[in-house]
Amino acid sequence: MQIRSDRALATLQEILVIAVIVIVVALILAFLLGFLSFLWYSSPLPSPIQIYGVYHTHDTHPNSRSDSRVVLINNSDKDFLNNELMVRFQRNGNDVYACIDTLSGHNFIPTQHNGVQWMGGPGCSDLLFSPHEIIVIDFTDDTFKKGDLVSVMIYERCSGPCKKELITFSLLDRDRMNGWLNRNVYQMDKDYSLISSHEYTA
Repeated sequence: MQIRSDRALATLQEILVIAVIVIVVALILAFLLGFLSFLWYSSPLPSPIQIYGVYHTHDTHPNSRSDSRVVLINNSDKDFLNNELMVRFQRNGNDVYACIDTLSGHNFIPTQHNGVQWMGGPGCSDLLFSPHEIIVIDFTDDTFKKGDLVSVMIYERCSGPCKKELITFSLLDRDRMNGWLNRNVYQMDKDYSLISSHEYTA
Protein backbone atom coordinates (compact mmCIF):
# COMPACT_ATOMS: atom_id res chain seq x y z
CA MET A 1 0.00 0.00 0.00
CA GLN A 2 2.87 2.36 0.83
CA ILE A 3 4.45 1.78 -2.62
CA ARG A 4 1.16 2.63 -4.37
CA SER A 5 0.75 5.74 -2.26
CA ASP A 6 4.30 6.87 -3.11
CA ARG A 7 3.72 6.26 -6.82
CA ALA A 8 0.44 8.16 -6.74
CA LEU A 9 2.13 11.07 -4.95
CA ALA A 10 5.00 11.09 -7.47
CA THR A 11 2.54 11.03 -10.39
CA LEU A 12 0.55 13.88 -8.85
CA GLN A 13 3.75 15.90 -8.41
CA GLU A 14 4.73 15.31 -12.05
CA ILE A 15 1.28 16.42 -13.22
CA LEU A 16 1.48 19.58 -11.07
CA VAL A 17 4.97 20.44 -12.41
CA ILE A 18 3.81 19.95 -16.00
CA ALA A 19 0.69 22.07 -15.36
CA VAL A 20 2.79 24.89 -13.84
CA ILE A 21 5.21 24.80 -16.81
CA VAL A 22 2.32 24.93 -19.31
CA ILE A 23 0.71 27.88 -17.48
CA VAL A 24 4.01 29.81 -17.32
CA VAL A 25 4.70 29.20 -21.03
CA ALA A 26 1.14 30.25 -21.92
CA LEU A 27 1.50 33.49 -19.91
CA ILE A 28 4.84 34.29 -21.56
CA LEU A 29 3.36 33.71 -25.03
CA ALA A 30 0.33 35.83 -24.16
CA PHE A 31 2.54 38.73 -23.09
CA LEU A 32 4.75 38.40 -26.16
CA LEU A 33 1.77 38.40 -28.50
CA GLY A 34 0.15 41.30 -26.67
CA PHE A 35 -3.00 39.53 -25.50
CA LEU A 36 -2.39 40.74 -21.95
CA SER A 37 -1.05 44.11 -22.96
CA PHE A 38 -3.82 45.84 -20.98
CA LEU A 39 -1.93 44.83 -17.81
CA TRP A 40 1.21 46.74 -18.78
CA TYR A 41 0.17 48.94 -21.68
CA SER A 42 1.86 52.28 -22.05
CA SER A 43 1.84 54.79 -24.87
CA PRO A 44 4.09 53.65 -27.76
CA LEU A 45 6.20 56.75 -27.30
CA PRO A 46 6.20 59.78 -25.07
CA SER A 47 4.96 62.93 -26.78
CA PRO A 48 7.19 65.81 -25.68
CA ILE A 49 6.34 67.60 -28.94
CA GLN A 50 2.64 67.59 -29.76
CA ILE A 51 0.19 68.98 -32.27
CA TYR A 52 -1.45 71.99 -30.61
CA GLY A 53 -3.92 72.63 -33.42
CA VAL A 54 -4.71 72.29 -37.12
CA TYR A 55 -6.21 75.37 -38.75
CA HIS A 56 -8.21 75.37 -41.96
CA THR A 57 -9.40 78.93 -42.56
CA HIS A 58 -7.30 80.87 -45.03
CA ASP A 59 -6.23 84.28 -43.67
CA THR A 60 -7.09 86.29 -46.75
CA HIS A 61 -9.97 84.33 -48.25
CA PRO A 62 -12.07 82.51 -45.61
CA ASN A 63 -14.06 80.69 -48.30
CA SER A 64 -11.04 79.47 -50.25
CA ARG A 65 -9.28 76.10 -50.04
CA SER A 66 -8.18 74.63 -46.70
CA ASP A 67 -5.10 76.42 -45.38
CA SER A 68 -3.71 73.30 -43.64
CA ARG A 69 -1.71 75.12 -40.96
CA VAL A 70 -0.33 72.87 -38.17
CA VAL A 71 0.92 74.23 -34.84
CA LEU A 72 3.44 72.13 -32.88
CA ILE A 73 4.15 72.79 -29.20
CA ASN A 74 7.02 71.65 -27.00
CA ASN A 75 4.94 70.22 -24.18
CA SER A 76 7.93 69.05 -22.14
CA ASP A 77 10.47 70.67 -19.84
CA LYS A 78 13.37 70.00 -22.23
CA ASP A 79 15.08 72.18 -24.83
CA PHE A 80 15.59 70.63 -28.27
CA LEU A 81 18.10 71.77 -30.87
CA ASN A 82 15.62 72.48 -33.65
CA ASN A 83 18.21 71.93 -36.39
CA GLU A 84 18.68 68.35 -35.11
CA LEU A 85 14.98 67.52 -35.54
CA MET A 86 13.34 65.96 -38.58
CA VAL A 87 9.56 65.63 -38.90
CA ARG A 88 7.21 63.26 -40.73
CA PHE A 89 3.46 63.76 -40.98
CA GLN A 90 0.69 61.33 -41.82
CA ARG A 91 -2.95 61.91 -42.76
CA ASN A 92 -5.32 59.06 -41.82
CA GLY A 93 -2.36 56.66 -41.62
CA ASN A 94 -0.79 57.64 -44.96
CA ASP A 95 2.44 59.59 -45.35
CA VAL A 96 2.04 63.25 -46.31
CA TYR A 97 4.30 64.66 -49.01
CA ALA A 98 6.29 67.20 -46.98
CA CYS A 99 10.08 67.41 -46.76
CA ILE A 100 10.84 68.75 -43.28
CA ASP A 101 14.41 67.75 -42.49
CA THR A 102 14.90 70.56 -39.95
CA LEU A 103 12.79 72.63 -37.58
CA SER A 104 15.23 75.52 -37.75
CA GLY A 105 13.53 78.46 -39.43
CA HIS A 106 16.89 79.75 -40.68
CA ASN A 107 17.91 76.48 -42.34
CA PHE A 108 14.54 75.36 -43.67
CA ILE A 109 13.94 76.41 -47.26
CA PRO A 110 10.19 77.00 -47.75
CA THR A 111 8.77 76.14 -51.13
CA GLN A 112 5.47 74.77 -52.32
CA HIS A 113 7.41 72.10 -54.19
CA ASN A 114 8.28 70.28 -50.96
CA GLY A 115 4.76 70.46 -49.55
CA VAL A 116 5.41 73.28 -47.05
CA GLN A 117 4.83 76.95 -47.89
CA TRP A 118 6.46 78.43 -44.77
CA MET A 119 7.48 77.79 -41.18
CA GLY A 120 7.43 80.27 -38.31
CA GLY A 121 7.01 80.84 -34.58
CA PRO A 122 9.34 81.28 -31.61
CA GLY A 123 10.29 77.58 -31.53
CA CYS A 124 12.13 77.80 -34.85
CA SER A 125 13.46 81.36 -34.67
CA ASP A 126 16.69 80.59 -32.78
CA LEU A 127 18.77 77.51 -31.92
CA LEU A 128 16.38 75.95 -29.41
CA PHE A 129 12.83 74.67 -29.44
CA SER A 130 12.18 75.48 -25.77
CA PRO A 131 9.37 74.35 -23.42
CA HIS A 132 5.94 75.85 -24.24
CA GLU A 133 7.18 77.40 -27.49
CA ILE A 134 5.29 76.77 -30.71
CA ILE A 135 6.24 76.22 -34.34
CA VAL A 136 3.70 76.90 -37.10
CA ILE A 137 4.03 74.86 -40.30
CA ASP A 138 1.94 76.03 -43.24
CA PHE A 139 1.39 73.12 -45.61
CA THR A 140 0.21 73.30 -49.19
CA ASP A 141 -3.52 74.10 -49.18
CA ASP A 142 -5.82 71.08 -48.80
CA THR A 143 -3.10 68.89 -47.26
CA PHE A 144 -5.28 68.40 -44.18
CA LYS A 145 -9.06 68.64 -44.12
CA LYS A 146 -11.54 68.82 -41.28
CA GLY A 147 -11.95 65.43 -39.60
CA ASP A 148 -8.58 64.05 -40.78
CA LEU A 149 -6.46 62.17 -38.26
CA VAL A 150 -3.12 63.99 -38.35
CA SER A 151 -0.06 62.17 -36.97
CA VAL A 152 3.37 63.67 -36.37
CA MET A 153 6.60 61.75 -35.78
CA ILE A 154 9.58 63.73 -34.46
CA TYR A 155 13.06 62.33 -35.08
CA GLU A 156 16.27 63.56 -33.44
CA ARG A 157 19.70 63.18 -35.01
CA CYS A 158 21.74 60.64 -33.05
CA SER A 159 25.07 61.79 -31.64
CA GLY A 160 26.13 58.15 -31.22
CA PRO A 161 24.49 54.85 -32.21
CA CYS A 162 20.74 55.35 -32.57
CA LYS A 163 18.79 53.74 -29.76
CA LYS A 164 16.06 51.24 -30.60
CA GLU A 165 12.43 51.77 -29.64
CA LEU A 166 10.93 49.43 -27.07
CA ILE A 167 8.00 47.37 -28.35
CA THR A 168 5.02 48.39 -26.20
CA PHE A 169 2.27 47.16 -28.51
CA SER A 170 0.84 43.85 -29.62
CA LEU A 171 3.04 41.93 -32.03
CA LEU A 172 -0.17 41.10 -33.91
CA ASP A 173 -0.71 44.79 -34.75
CA ARG A 174 0.66 44.59 -38.29
CA ASP A 175 0.75 48.35 -39.03
CA ARG A 176 2.64 49.22 -35.86
CA MET A 177 4.95 46.24 -36.29
CA ASN A 178 5.81 47.21 -39.87
CA GLY A 179 6.50 50.77 -38.74
CA TRP A 180 8.74 49.52 -35.95
CA LEU A 181 10.65 47.27 -38.35
CA ASN A 182 11.13 50.13 -40.83
CA ARG A 183 12.49 52.43 -38.12
CA ASN A 184 14.55 49.94 -36.13
CA VAL A 185 15.53 47.09 -38.44
CA TYR A 186 15.35 48.31 -42.02
CA GLN A 187 16.64 51.72 -40.84
CA MET A 188 14.74 54.10 -43.08
CA ASP A 189 16.23 56.93 -41.00
CA LYS A 190 19.39 55.29 -39.68
CA ASP A 191 20.94 58.57 -38.50
CA TYR A 192 17.86 59.56 -36.50
CA SER A 193 15.97 58.20 -33.52
CA LEU A 194 12.20 58.61 -33.10
CA ILE A 195 11.64 60.66 -29.92
CA SER A 196 8.00 61.71 -30.12
CA SER A 197 4.75 60.60 -31.72
CA HIS A 198 1.36 62.31 -31.46
CA GLU A 199 -2.07 62.19 -33.12
CA TYR A 200 -4.64 64.95 -33.46
CA THR A 201 -8.05 65.06 -35.15
CA ALA A 202 -8.20 68.12 -37.41
